[in-house]
Amino acid sequence: MGALKLGFITIFTLVFVDLFDTMGTVLGTGARAGFLDEKGRLPKIKQVMMVDAFGTVFGA
Repeated sequence: MGALKLGFITIFTLVFVDLFDTMGTVLGTGARAGFLDEKGRLPKIKQVMMVDAFGTVFGA
């Protein structure tokens, strides 16, 4: 059971690192390019996250 638990921790960590890396890059680039709305949100964030997810899955 210990190896299985370690595998889950590893995958969980990699998912969160990728999520926060993507969010930081997208929001930073979007702010610099002027794509954010008046509340500081990116209007098409769902599409951006889907493209990143597909790229991560197929690039792995």
